[in-house]
Amino acid sequence: MSGYHVLEQVSQHNVRVAFHFTVPNQTNEPNKSYRDCIKEARDANDPITQVPWLEADFGSEYTDITNGIVVEHVEVFGFGSEMTNQEKIAALNARHTELAAKIWPELQAKYEFWGYNAS
Repeated sequence: MSGYHVLEQVSQHNVRVAFHFTVPNQTNEPNKSYRDCIKEARDANDPITQVPWLEADFGSEYTDITNGIVVEHVEVFGFGSEMTNQEKIAALNARHTELAAKIWPELQAKYEFWGYNAS
């Protein structure tokens, strides 16, 4: 799985990036897989991914997103005006690491009771 894909350069110092994160194979309070929750919550009208080449060039990654095994987070990321290409790559890697620490707790909170039924 790719950690991220740069989708476009929005301006001189900004790129739009699709970051990808693996969803742990764990269950929520009603004992439902978080991966199933993510898959079920996806709007049928929304695209699976914002990476146009993903299905053709990274088929298994596309399948993992489709199945809720991987989630995608897209944002515009800004670089400093004096950064070298190596520094830009390091900044993107650091942003991926930063997001990785946030994404899973956010998903757990969002889907903690997804699928709970009571009578």
